[in-house]
Amino acid sequence: MKKITVEIQESGINEKIGKKITLFLYEKANFIDVIKKIDKIILRRGKFPSDYYGCLLHWIYNPIENRFYEQSGIHVSAPSQPFINVRNDPKMELPYDTTIILLPTGPCASSPDKVLSYKKFLEVIT
Repeated sequence: MKKITVEIQESGINEKIGKKITLFLYEKANFIDVIKKIDKIILRRGKFPSDYYGCLLHWIYNPIENRFYEQSGIHVSAPSQPFINVRNDPKMELPYDTTIILLPTGPCASSPDKVLSYKKFLEVIT
């Protein structure tokens, strides 16, 4: 099992799961797997805390283009790597003891990407 710590800076999500969560995932887990696990935890606790987004992964990731939206602030690190560039490969395997800091809508989103509709997102992701 691989330990991943995630800090999400978004008040609606923080009300559901807290500001920081530690997960234990299988050895080949990647960033997308981490967010899917967080989405499952959030949805077990009720409705997703946004009227516009259906889940956290929908909020930050475009599965058609396999990329994160520009407006999403993402920092990923591990003791062995102070910066892991998941933007270049969202499905890269994460090392043990990874720390992720996530701002679904970062503070510098001057011209945000258009987010897929939730219906289209679900068609592509499943």
